[in-house]
Amino acid sequence: MSTSPINAAKNMQGYVPATQRQRCATCHFGADCYGSGLQCRKGGFLVTVYSVCSDWQVRQPPGFKQPTG
Repeated sequence: MSTSPINAAKNMQGYVPATQRQRCATCHFGADCYGSGLQCRKGGFLVTVYSVCSDWQVRQPPGFKQPTG
């Protein structure tokens, strides 16, 4: 099975779909607010799910407890 030219080009450039990129919807600081919007807990303002900033941090799964050292 061969790869389509579009998929080959995406693989060569390291394409990441918008739903998997580092964005507010997947950030530790993003909190669900008003349905489709988010509130940035770091800045305290409303953002869209596809907003991006330089302070992105991975969101831990629910129930995850940070190890204490």
